[in-house]
Amino acid sequence: MAVVSVSINGHGPFDFLVDTGTNTTLIESDLAAELGLVPVDRLSLTTLTGSEPVPRYFLEETRVGSASVTRLEALAGPLQQLRSLDRNIRGILGMNFLAAFSFRLDYEHRRLEIFDPAEPPEVSGGILVPVEITESRVLVPVESKASRSGVWKLALDSGISETAILQDRLAGDVRHHDTDTCIGVCTMVVHTNSFRSADAAQTTTDMYIAHSPLRHQPIVVLPSGPEDQRRPEDGLLPVSLFHAVFFDRAHESVIFNPR
Repeated sequence: MAVVSVSINGHGPFDFLVDTGTNTTLIESDLAAELGLVPVDRLSLTTLTGSEPVPRYFLEETRVGSASVTRLEALAGPLQQLRSLDRNIRGILGMNFLAAFSFRLDYEHRRLEIFDPAEPPEVSGGILVPVEITESRVLVPVESKASRSGVWKLALDSGISETAILQDRLAGDVRHHDTDTCIGVCTMVVHTNSFRSADAAQTTTDMYIAHSPLRHQPIVVLPSGPEDQRRPEDGLLPVSLFHAVFFDRAHESVIFNPR
């Protein structure tokens, strides 16, 4: 996971997890209290344990290095799971901040570089893919015979380790087999910030990005509910499949494995 130093309203910096799969920024409840933040209202936040109302804030200034955003929306929550991994993490930096810029996320070295969209760096090599930006999420077209339409729109997600697909976006029935190697389907537990799931099925299939193969990638199948029918994304694409990704805000494109 990539962790960056974030300053809020001139205070900090604080350690935040970078998560391209989360469309809003999350802040630990204790940190919101320390900063004296005043909520504007409350929204429902869905977690693994269900939905609960949480306070919503608009941060006067959120800064990472020289990049800053004013009036950034942030939801507060306890974030116990993240704190169990790293007790220094105080929040999650979501795409409502990142999508304001061009950025390069070097997953291999856990490094985030942020650029002015009007002055992107020179990037060579890699796989260039036009993307769709919706609700502060980056949707990448991924071709697969397992897709009902032939192409999935997968949200680029640095917070998940396996490709995740909503069950109703799969072609045909998912057949379950007992196998430890997941050549076929096995059962595992999935935790994401965007979907709530317990046990899910995992399988392997062919996937292509701009006709470049991602062969034999495990796929986590997420149960679909009525609320998921409205989702523009068909699932999640982990950044960890690549050494690095570069998001070009001005041209609405992503370069996978740039040099």
